[in-house]
Amino acid sequence: MIKYFKYILKKDYKTLFSSALLLIFLILFTCFLNKEHNNKPIFVSLIIFSMGYVFFIAYRCIALLTKDLYSNEKYFTFTLPISKVGIAFGKYLYALLYIIVMQISILIIIFLTSYNRMMASNVDIKNQIIIPSLTFITFFILLYSVYYVLLVTGKILLKNEKIAKAFAVTLSIVIISIILNIVTNLLFDRPYNLEVYRLAYIILSLVYISISIILTGISGILLEKYLDA
Repeated sequence: MIKYFKYILKKDYKTLFSSALLLIFLILFTCFLNKEHNNKPIFVSLIIFSMGYVFFIAYRCIALLTKDLYSNEKYFTFTLPISKVGIAFGKYLYALLYIIVMQISILIIIFLTSYNRMMASNVDIKNQIIIPSLTFITFFILLYSVYYVLLVTGKILLKNEKIAKAFAVTLSIVIISIILNIVTNLLFDRPYNLEVYRLAYIILSLVYISISIILTGISGILLEKYLDA
């Protein structure tokens, strides 16, 4: 697991950290333009572009960690002297690192651009910024784990790459939508209470990370039993 994680990190760390730095630069540049020129169309356009870049980064991470299921890389990846469960968890750790780095980048942006405003508004940084950020990290890793286990299942059952990917994407959207709907109804459809929200975010994070670990284990077992490199 750790060996494969180190292998991916060594191969991709430059792209990972340069993406994080570019994200920080984009947002800071956007805020600078808005402060200096107060040009709303440019500001909104750059914000939209920056958010699109965040989604692109997330897509790239998932694509990087799943492409060897169908490309010729599978002949290398799945013949390494590492168990397929170890490979699945190595990818899981890298996806976790990826989103942590991106989330830290976003937090840096928030603090650089809004710290004084947050202090003036008496924002509870720990409970209103840090803990929700941890929940976002665990939600993303859950999203990755759901997609990966469905992609592996599609690979085994459906064989055809396009059909398998469509199957994985469609079911992932359905499952994540159901999860978000349940969470919204349980957590947000009620009067705001900081202590309740803090506890809910912590519980959600633990649930997300637990389910994602279980799903990654299932992915590894499926690969071990049914995938021929």
